[in-house]
Amino acid sequence: KQFGYDFGIYSSANLNFPEFRQTAFSSVADSQIHDDFGPNKQLADKKSADGIISMIEGEGPWFGFGYFQASHQPYRYPEEDAVYEVEEYDINYATLGNQTTVNEDMLGQFKNSLHYIDRQLAPIFEALERTGADQNTIVVIIGDHGEEFGELGYFGHNATFSRYQTQTICVMAIPGISGKRITRTTSHYDIVPTIFGYIGCQ
Repeated sequence: KQFGYDFGIYSSANLNFPEFRQTAFSSVADSQIHDDFGPNKQLADKKSADGIISMIEGEGPWFGFGYFQASHQPYRYPEEDAVYEVEEYDINYATLGNQTTVNEDMLGQFKNSLHYIDRQLAPIFEALERTGADQNTIVVIIGDHGEEFGELGYFGHNATFSRYQTQTICVMAIPGISGKRITRTTSHYDIVPTIFGYIGCQ
């Protein structure tokens, strides 16, 4: 805010739960937070991506945040994203608790929902390249939690501290920094100081 950044917070989930309005974005104006896209997660994800694209095409500097929900249970996606053939069903965690092997159908549904989210991210990357903003924009893609599909007898998240539920993908693109794989243990806590270091904050 001190550097004059415009904020655009776009979320498919209501940011009162999870409580991002009261925590991470407590000092961001309500007019800059957009989380009222309705119950359809697929449509909400597209609107979130469109919101970020509108920021990219506007005047800078800006900070855009997108929170996508299609990959959260029940893992919904359009037919064109059904790249994995699965038997679709309503997920009932009460009955799933008896299984001790990977539920391939549920895992396939999850992967299909990720495919849909990837299709929402692609136009964002294209907009960054088209406008030249990729030359001065830090991009972070990260999961807020892992997801288990019976690998250790659990499903979803918030059930145990296994790597399936706590380990997430994290990809960062930083202008001027060559790509490399980080093999040491990292944490979500590392994201903010890493970004601040590259934009000149102390």
